[in-house]
Amino acid sequence: MVREFSIASLDHLLNLPEQNARLIAEGGSVATLLPVTILSLMSSKRPPVKALRGGAGVPIALGSDFSPNSWSLNMQYAMELATYLLGMAPIEVLMAATVNAAYSLGFRDRGIIQPGYLADIVVWDTPNYRWLSYELGRNKVLAVIKRGCGT
Repeated sequence: MVREFSIASLDHLLNLPEQNARLIAEGGSVATLLPVTILSLMSSKRPPVKALRGGAGVPIALGSDFSPNSWSLNMQYAMELATYLLGMAPIEVLMAATVNAAYSLGFRDRGIIQPGYLADIVVWDTPNYRWLSYELGRNKVLAVIKRGCGT
């Protein structure tokens, strides 16, 4: 089905069979994973992250999944859970929350720091990116820069 339609993002994927990761890659879609939902549902199921990232090479994005089932707008929380519940490395989590998330929405001018790109930046109070998921639940945000304006 992914090949028949232009589908930018496939979301949740808790029940995705591993062999379908290749089909997602062939279709050029992004796999948007929602780790807060796993916790909200108290589910033992997990999306097949290894199959998606492995041979298939599917870009993985993260979302917070604000819905009637999962009342979380906290992207930092989603990033922390992606490390612990999905086994994603800190660099994968950072890419999934930035450049891959932008790509999944069709934005090709943001998600990375580069001349000519829109600069929406969060400055965290951590020694480096590896610490983003080290402390669970602490607000690590020092500053937010939105289109060049601090908020």
